[in-house]
Amino acid sequence: MAQRRLRLFPTLHTSPDTRIKAMLEDRRDDKDHTGDRHLYLSRLYLESVNKHTKWELGRFNYYLMDGNVIDKRVDGIRASFGRSGNTPGRLTFFAGQTTGDDNLTTKKGWSLLYDREQGKWKGRTAYLDFRNKETLPATVPFGSAGRSGTRFDRQQIWTTLLEYRPKRKWNLSLELFQAKGRQHRDRYRENERGFVAAVTHGQLDEKKAGSHEAWLRYYDQPQSSILYHTMDGDTGFFRRMGFRGWGARLDYVVTPGLVWAVEGFRLQNRKTGPFTRNFHEFVLGTSLTAYF
Repeated sequence: MAQRRLRLFPTLHTSPDTRIKAMLEDRRDDKDHTGDRHLYLSRLYLESVNKHTKWELGRFNYYLMDGNVIDKRVDGIRASFGRSGNTPGRLTFFAGQTTGDDNLTTKKGWSLLYDREQGKWKGRTAYLDFRNKETLPATVPFGSAGRSGTRFDRQQIWTTLLEYRPKRKWNLSLELFQAKGRQHRDRYRENERGFVAAVTHGQLDEKKAGSHEAWLRYYDQPQSSILYHTMDGDTGFFRRMGFRGWGARLDYVVTPGLVWAVEGFRLQNRKTGPFTRNFHEFVLGTSLTAYF
């Protein structure tokens, strides 16, 4: 599967503290042309930043922590108060909805995030409560699909990310999850724990040839902890069984402004369902990105 993307990020400064930010995107798929989108306005929002607060209003991308819970374009408002490096830390509130073609693919909700940095340590913790705008249909026409079913009407997620940077180019992290999920018509509920452990080396600088960043992750996530995962693997493939396995990625600056990346995942289902047993997923991807 090959895809070509062009992204432009125009910014209009209306005052020293306020700006209007946008993203124009053109996306073409070489095999599945149903995903083609010719140049369109993907994001448009107002951003206001000063020494103590940050406000965002409109359509922007919501990337939380490492993207293991959500990395998705949203319509809403996000407000941050304080600074993570100062006592008592920073508190961020979000309210809005994800973008989707209809009410069955759109989720609305809110979240609260607290983050604090202290020397080589960084901690972030968040609570998210999202539900579908419209109740999803039953996964199977008879009985309960259980873990063999798909999707949730409502998800409540607690997540905490702890990071430690022993040296400038090394970063160790552990993200913990406690997640509840329910699907009304399937009468399915779950309340489970999970985690993602990661080690990262390097610090990418797109202007410097030879600059690189590499990471290795181990995933053990219940499906209820995922709204829209940032990984290129298909986490929905595992239905409500959740998944576990390895992922690795390398980003390398070939020449200033040109970044080559390669990544791979080896994943399998975390639990089994009444109609589903052994699921395995192997993903290998590469990309070449030019910055200008």
